[in-house]
Amino acid sequence: MAKRAVARRRYFPMRRMGHKKKFTLPIAIVAGFMPAVVGVYNRRSSATEMGNFLQAGFTGITPGTGKFNFANLRTGAIPLVAGFVAHMIASKVGLNRVIARAGIPVIRI
Repeated sequence: MAKRAVARRRYFPMRRMGHKKKFTLPIAIVAGFMPAVVGVYNRRSSATEMGNFLQAGFTGITPGTGKFNFANLRTGAIPLVAGFVAHMIASKVGLNRVIARAGIPVIRI
């Protein structure tokens, strides 16, 4: 009885065979930064105004008074956290994989 040749499969732990590493842009996270970007663009005449806007948006602390105001977070931290959560949920559900298989380039949720 003749022995059969057993084909060995090579294992690459960092990369799958036949798949290229592609750049994808998580659109939900980018959208979370948009309120801050628009606010900075509207206040581009003064560097102090831009800094105060970013400080209030991401920390909630009003410049000058030093008091915390939750409403300040609407332009910075809250949309960013919502974007991260939306991205995580889309990844867990498999929506990003569906988008990739549909052949839509670059964009993911």
